[in-house]
Amino acid sequence: NYKSLIAESYLSIGKINEAIDFLSEFVDKEKPSQELVMYASLLYRKLLSNEKAGDGNYSELLDLLKNFRTKFEYIDEELLRIEHTLYAFTNNWNEVKYIGKLLKEIDPANEQYLVAYIGTLENLEAYEEIKNEVSSFPASFNDKSVALAIAVILLRNDLDADYAFSILSVSYTHLRAHETD
Repeated sequence: NYKSLIAESYLSIGKINEAIDFLSEFVDKEKPSQELVMYASLLYRKLLSNEKAGDGNYSELLDLLKNFRTKFEYIDEELLRIEHTLYAFTNNWNEVKYIGKLLKEIDPANEQYLVAYIGTLENLEAYEEIKNEVSSFPASFNDKSVALAIAVILLRNDLDADYAFSILSVSYTHLRAHETD
């Protein structure tokens, strides 16, 4: 679509406000489209730039993202990550939990999604849910920082210490093996 190309052109020369203004003139916020994804991404980038001008876009972006997630069949992983981040900033842990679970279901192999979800459960003091999740955890993690974070959560809350020490041991063993190579 040529209109998206115009917005991308504005963005390529550093004119994010103009790109947002241009897209806002024609993007249908009630219908899923690439332009809507682009518009939401641009609003988020504007917020991240710490511009005062981005302040007013915060609630618009959250409304847009929630609308996208709840009304459309199509789920966009990038938009879910943005929504997850924004709700985490506002400590809206119930929304973070719901979105975190969706992300985990979309990409079950993503260890960052798993640790974020478990951290959210800890924030909600949902210890029984954490215990239930542990049974589906792998014996080891590719990302050692994830293994450490999960082990800390489990140990800090007195949940499945045996598993926590097991993943720490596996991580340490793998780390030592790589050091000797």
